[in-house]
Formats: sequence, structure tokens, C-alpha cells
Amino acid sequence: MVSYDFIPDFLLVSQETEAKLVVSFVSVLVLYTFRAAVLRGVEARTQNEDNIYTWRKLSWYVFVFLSLILVGRVWYTGVGDFVTFFGFFIAGLVVVLNQPISSIAGWAYIMIRRPFIVGDRIRIGTLVGDVADIRLFATILSEVDGVEGAAMPTGRLIHVPNKAVMEESVVNSSKGIGMLWNEIGVEVTFESDWKKAKGHLVKILANETKDVEAQARRQLRKVHREYKIKLGSLRPEVFTSVTASGIHFGLRYLVDIGDRRDSEQRLWEHILKVFGNEEDIDFAYPTRRTFVNHIEGKADAKAPAWPPAPK
Repeated sequence: MVSYDFIPDFLLVSQETEAKLVVSFVSVLVLYTFRAAVLRGVEARTQNEDNIYTWRKLSWYVFVFLSLILVGRVWYTGVGDFVTFFGFFIAGLVVVLNQPISSIAGWAYIMIRRPFIVGDRIRIGTLVGDVADIRLFATILSEVDGVEGAAMPTGRLIHVPNKAVMEESVVNSSKGIGMLWNEIGVEVTFESDWKKAKGHLVKILANETKDVEAQARRQLRKVHREYKIKLGSLRPEVFTSVTASGIHFGLRYLVDIGDRRDSEQRLWEHILKVFGNEEDIDFAYPTRRTFVNHIEGKADAKAPAWPPAPK
């Protein structure tokens, strides 16, 4: 018969309790050793940090869950007692810890369906940020300000309860082709040579996005295996319209999620430089002017002078 006389007598622990403590310790130790061996195997087979991170997280939660089951089984030896204990335990958790349980369900949804992973830029409700960590109860975002893609990190961390993914819309900017359609507006005066201005803008935009279309098509072929995405034409476009201040050009183009603000800066610096060298192109801005139609109007569209000239 195995002796479990490891605990000092003055602690007044029975031999049966001592045996249960030893078996509990050994069970947890075996599970921990098995987890460590699995992680070593994963790290030996892959250098992908995201995969290693996911294995560490999942294996830890499995280790904790199985440890609770095994230890509970040791202390509640009867099958009926154990089932009763486990049933009351789960029911108590659901009633008392409704919010945390909902967050655990949200975590399970994230792990299984993978609407986002660490590193993705997402928006949950009104919160926008890069996913820094996915924990059992909360997802941690590295906050960005403004519209996702154009924004810069604020340095603050947002702890979002995982139950939010079951209640709020989740927008993942990193899924799909990993790019966003961006548009900036440029206006020139009515008196400017608008055709020349548009020609410059087309060249500037083509130079800025020369490799983007090919990259977008490669990404689109990859995601078509999982999602049915139709983006239409991937080419950059310059659209012409008229506003109260002048001729408006809308520059629409695809840009990498993390490069939106920098791309706008490069475009504007190039546009300012080119337009600054043109004498017949001026930027438009809100102004007020008097237009004398009978003097400035077209020959066949002029109104008669007022008052009429004496005969």
C-alpha cells in the first residue's frame, strides 16, 4: 500500500486528504509538462509568431480547464457527486457571472470563427484600434484616432469585453485585400485650365499607385477562396464635377491600410509642387465676386446692358 506521509502531522490532515493533494498535484504537473512539450513542438515546426501566440493562448486555457476537471474528479470520487458538483458549479457561474460568461462565449466565437486576429485593425461599435491581445474576457486594442486606416495610434489601450463581438458589428479592415478605397478632393478655379489640371492629377495618381493594382489583384485571388468579394475596377480614377467655388476633381484610389495618411501627404506635396509651377492653374476656395454678364459673358449668351444705351 502506498504511503502519503508527506505532510507534517501538526497540520491535522488525514491520510485520505493527503493522498488527494498528492494526486491533484501530480495531475496538474503532468498536464503542465504535456503543454510545455506541445509548445516546444510547435515552436520547432513554425517560426510564425501569430501561430505560436495562438497555441500558447489556447493551450493555457485547455490546461486550466482540464486541471479543474481532474482535480474536481479527485475530490469528488463518486460519479453522481461529481456530476452534481459540476452541474451546480456551471449553473452558479451562469447566474452569478452572466457578463463574464458572455465574454467567454465571445472569446470562443473569436477563437473558432476568427473574425480577427492579433495585429488586425478593427472597429467594434465606435472603437477603432489594432488588436494587441485576445484574452479570455477581453480583447485589447491599441487605439487609433479618427477613421480606421487614416488614423495614428494614440498610445492608449482599450479593453473591450469579448461579449461585444456578439452584440456589436465588427469591421475588420485587415481582412479581404488589406486595402481601402481612399478619396481626396482638389478644386481649381473656373478660370483655370481644368483640362491641364486633370492631366497632371491623372499622372500624379498613376505614379503614386503604379504597383497597387497588381498587389490588390494578388490579394483578391487569395481571399476569393474564403470570401466572395467583388470590387469592380481596381484602377485609380479622377472624377470631375462642379461646385460653387470651381472645378472639383475627386482622386479615388486603393491604398494599404497603414499607409493612408502618408499617401495623402505624398499626393498633396506633389500636387502643390506641380500646380505651383503652372501660371494658368489656381486652387479654388470660397470667394465672392461680381460677374457682369453683359461684359464678361460669352458673345451669344450676354444679357443686354442695363440701363440700355440711349438711341
